Amino acid sequence: MYSYGLSFGFRADDCMDAIHDVFLKLFAQKNELHHVSNFRFYLFSSFRNRLLDIKKRQNLTEPFDAKSYTF
Repeated sequence: MYSYGLSFGFRADDCMDAIHDVFLKLFAQKNELHHVSNFRFYLFSSFRNRLLDIKKRQNLTEPFDAKSYTF
């Protein structure tokens, strides 16, 4: 999963955080996952979605520096 996240261009720290979050979610909801037929697909799609959530959160919190842009 780590190299899968890196292949999309995400930072190594973000990939590790996303992996941790996915497995915590799996552990917390292990009794509710009986409907999952393809576990590998579920892991990778959950991982990808978590990476996108992390990226979205980072884009919302990045400071805007008007001096670095020329108008």
